[in-house]
Amino acid sequence: MKTNQIRSILVAAAIVMIFQIMCLASAERQWITQLNNGMQVVIIEDHSSPLAASVINIRAGSATETLSTNGLSHLVEHMLFNGTVNRTGEELKSEVPGMGGYINAYTRKDYVAYEIVMPAEYFAKGLEIQADQILNSILPEDEFQREKKVVSEEIAQDIRNASAAANTAAMELLFGPVGYGLPTIGNYATVNAATREQALSFYTSRYVPNRMTAVIVGSVNPQEILVTLRELYESVQPGMDSPGQFSTPEFPPEGQLKILHRDVNSDAVVMVLPAPAITDSSWFPFQIALYLWANAPDGPFQERISPLARSAMAYVTPHDGFSLVTISIRPLETNVAPTPEKTLEKMKKALLESIQEFISDGADHQQVSRRIRSARVDHEFSHERANHLARDIGSLAALDALDNYWSFEDRIRSVTPEQVNNVFSEWFADVKPVAVLILPDAADEDLKEIPRVDQPVVRKLENGLTVISMYDPYADLAAINLLIRNSMSEYPGIPRIVAELLNAGTSSMTREELNEALTDLGIRTKLADWPWLPFDDYYDSIEYNYLQMECLSEDIGDAMSLFGQMVFDSVIPDEAWSDLSGYMRMLAGNAESSAASQSARLLSRMMFESEFHQQSRLPLMKDIPNITSDTLRHYYRQAYQPSEAIVSVVGNVRPETVLEYAEKFLTGYSSLPAGEPPKALLNKPQRGFVSMDDPVASVRAALPIEITSESLPVWSVIATILSDQLQEEIRYRRGQAYRLGAALNEMHGFTYLAIGIGTRGENLVEVEEAARDIVDAVSSMTFDDTTVSAAVNSLRGREFRYRQRRINRAYFLAWRHWLGYGIGYERSWTDRIGEVTVEAVNDAMKSLKSADQWFWAVAGQEIADNDVDDAPAGMDTSYGS
Repeated sequence: MKTNQIRSILVAAAIVMIFQIMCLASAERQWITQLNNGMQVVIIEDHSSPLAASVINIRAGSATETLSTNGLSHLVEHMLFNGTVNRTGEELKSEVPGMGGYINAYTRKDYVAYEIVMPAEYFAKGLEIQADQILNSILPEDEFQREKKVVSEEIAQDIRNASAAANTAAMELLFGPVGYGLPTIGNYATVNAATREQALSFYTSRYVPNRMTAVIVGSVNPQEILVTLRELYESVQPGMDSPGQFSTPEFPPEGQLKILHRDVNSDAVVMVLPAPAITDSSWFPFQIALYLWANAPDGPFQERISPLARSAMAYVTPHDGFSLVTISIRPLETNVAPTPEKTLEKMKKALLESIQEFISDGADHQQVSRRIRSARVDHEFSHERANHLARDIGSLAALDALDNYWSFEDRIRSVTPEQVNNVFSEWFADVKPVAVLILPDAADEDLKEIPRVDQPVVRKLENGLTVISMYDPYADLAAINLLIRNSMSEYPGIPRIVAELLNAGTSSMTREELNEALTDLGIRTKLADWPWLPFDDYYDSIEYNYLQMECLSEDIGDAMSLFGQMVFDSVIPDEAWSDLSGYMRMLAGNAESSAASQSARLLSRMMFESEFHQQSRLPLMKDIPNITSDTLRHYYRQAYQPSEAIVSVVGNVRPETVLEYAEKFLTGYSSLPAGEPPKALLNKPQRGFVSMDDPVASVRAALPIEITSESLPVWSVIATILSDQLQEEIRYRRGQAYRLGAALNEMHGFTYLAIGIGTRGENLVEVEEAARDIVDAVSSMTFDDTTVSAAVNSLRGREFRYRQRRINRAYFLAWRHWLGYGIGYERSWTDRIGEVTVEAVNDAMKSLKSADQWFWAVAGQEIADNDVDDAPAGMDTSYGS
């Protein structure tokens, strides 16, 4: 025993010495080393949150595949959740959530990544589970066929995306049908033909330590983490270093234009250009040049492409030894439908002319300085979530580009206009793009203690505006949020349109001047966003609009001034709505052809007597020609009242300073008398069906429930249990859904338990029946302490993750206050979840109704006449198709 203790002390001392050597001088809490078997380790110690994340990157992505093995990286990633020599699949999926953690994986072209986020107190156990998953998976035969169906569901969802299809086609033109030229997600033929033996061979050849990078970020002790990683991984022998089919792109001297017809849901254009490798010294100047040329609103490419496109965005993707610039374009239908060849030639011409214009004019000092500041904000923004930071660093490590992170601040600050102009000319002076236009087929046209932050302060200004401020000394970014109540509008979707136009100019600034002021401060703004979702997906609520703004904490005063002008002094110019209408037509068209959107609309129409709550969040295609800028301005003047708004601020700014700026910049806007908020009057439970040609189908269900501040955490746990049951049966056992879950939907004075399932049309009947059976089974269950504890920990860990970013903390403060619970309730929310007992859950379960007492909305391919017999009275069962 003493010998082992002495050995442990010596090992620990050696590790401390190694870390002292490897610790980077520019950031004392960042560490990098390598295990004896070649596994690379990066650790960032950060105690500002009681969480820790681990991302293990493995060089095993689709770039290592051939045409006959395409999809194996993705399929093996799925299979690694189905059991190891030490754990069953059920244990592997439940242990981490049962400790309040999150476990996931994703596949890219250059690597596959496995991710966990855990409360710090359980992190060592999480690392052990993650290592077991990566090193000891058995790829069980009885799960293999089911998992192939799950991957096929994801392929079905992905291949109808026009931009993704255009990008896949462009990559195949550059690389051929191998390596980088293959779709990352895989394809039906190879996935369906894959055998367990193929997958096992792929797994054993690539999942070796010398092809792995471990990135650990969060509230950890680096020395202890390195000891744990050595114990878990160092006994594993290295394997073959680089199997696969890595290749470099081949750009034809004159470029290439190609028009393809696919089974997709819209038109899309993708143009691809070469770019410097991420390890090249010109990487940072190139990033600045790319933005100023292609993405800046007043940049030459945006100005030249705007007559041809609804939207265009350029981004650079680094790979092993090279990079690619991808320009994703949403073309205008009027330009594509008559002469697609001519449209593609026009786009190529606009691209090349904009390149020559940028080379001729060059970037000046002011433009470069602005973009550097924005890049610094973006970089700080990536720190807000431990798992996102771990992902970013892991991807850099996989490409041998870690120095891009360590030296970011020095390198981005040192970029000069001369470097920007030189690197742009070097790469683009004689470039010719590879471009693909995708058109729909003719048939388709029709836990440690958190370091102290101050308690939030709430103040109501004289004009009725509520201001909430919370000081966070760890935040280099400040988050400013607006939550403003919607009112009834003349047409559905007007609140969303108005939100999108808040940056179109004010009474004292044109759109160009406003955006220039925002750009000068590096401010990030989103005008319609739902921050509850973990990856910042766009969304908006019927009951309120939400705006978010992020800036450096040092710029909070200037940011709040601009914020107030955007929200309460917008003018909504005629030309702004004219410019936006094409984009809104695209959103409306996608929604009206989407089973998920149509099932959501149907559910609202069935549930509510209130016309307000029946409204679509997006405008309807038939209404858009009737919506004028006068209509929008009228709604804006009526709805955007300070008395109907909550502004919340979280950052490294004292509340007294925030309130001082609020008094200075936000009190000058007056309020009109406000009406009572609309009440959510309910119908009786019923079922409705929308017939659509889309091969993807959607099932939604809702149960209104009575909620109090005491019962809300209990029902949140019940929703988690129901979601787990749906996942287990429909996704994991049957492989019949690409997206599903259950959650509480909280509205003003009203809450309902909701289920959402996305599947293929051929599975629709079986999936809906399964969901009903699960609801009936759960409503009659009595749960034990193990089930409830696992759900409590899972939900509590999820809530920690959602609230980790400062922008989300600001939102939740405002949202809870708006719902009437108060900011004190929000501050104690995760503690309240932790106090939920099995007795409280089982007591609440007595009021969980059977499936025939729920509202059910189904959208998909019509399957039989009797499936629409019980549609609600007056319901057009074919609307939106």
